Amino acid sequence: MTGYLGRATIGIISIHSHITSLLLIINY
Repeated sequence: MTGYLGRATIGIISIHSHITSLLLIINY
């Protein structure tokens, strides 16, 4: 269960950072 939550958290963080970088590129 903890491993699953850890993977989900890592996935959300990676997706969030990816979206943030895309927004920065668009705004730039």
